[in-house]
Amino acid sequence: SSSSALVISTAYAALGIHGLIPRVDMCEEDLIDGIGTSEWIRGTRGGTADHGGMILGRMGELVSVGVFPARPMARAALPPDYAAVIIDSGVPRVYDDAVKEETVIAYPLGTFLVRDLLLPDREAARGWRGLVGDYAQRIEFIRDISADNLGLEVAQIYQLLLGIPESTTLSEIEALARAGGAGQAFESMHRRDIGDKFPHIGPEHPVRLRRRFAFGLAEQDRVRAMVGYMNAGDMGTALELVRISHAGDRDVVY
Repeated sequence: SSSSALVISTAYAALGIHGLIPRVDMCEEDLIDGIGTSEWIRGTRGGTADHGGMILGRMGELVSVGVFPARPMARAALPPDYAAVIIDSGVPRVYDDAVKEETVIAYPLGTFLVRDLLLPDREAARGWRGLVGDYAQRIEFIRDISADNLGLEVAQIYQLLLGIPESTTLSEIEALARAGGAGQAFESMHRRDIGDKFPHIGPEHPVRLRRRFAFGLAEQDRVRAMVGYMNAGDMGTALELVRISHAGDRDVVY
């Protein structure tokens, strides 16, 4: 990300002007989170993981970056018999701010639906085998919706995905929340995670929620698994995960 590289370089220069040394006078966690926050204050949507990868990266290694707080989760050495190649396709990238915001907003919206509507409904109606009793306290970000964290099977995670609308709006989700007795929870989530951060997403703007949310869950798994496969020397499977993750959205129910 060239923009993130510029932001980091500018931050380092600003620290240097004031006699501060990165990683000495400011820890990596505060540095990464501060740079990420500055982009949001400015009105852009830079990713903290981009900043984390550049600051936490080491030569010859792949780093898995955690956020909130920013920290290295795992590392894997790049195999000597592979080379990284950068290719310019010659096709200019066309940015659609609404689409970018749709991707980001889908994570807190999907997390809210799972924690405050879908799981309570399933727990009350049928009870779910293995579901931990404190699931609401365990879920804050999309990364927390995992089989291990919630005591569920992978098949149950798929069932939750089926309960997320393929396409919806903020108004529709608010109506669902109020009908399900989670109106105050929706207001709290909206105030904390949405507010005025998404100027292109109005109350009636359609959000392809299921595909965006499913992609976010899949990316969490891919990042965790890829480092493991690389450390095990299985580059074939690691690269296959990359190929699959870029093969398109999967929100069709068969």
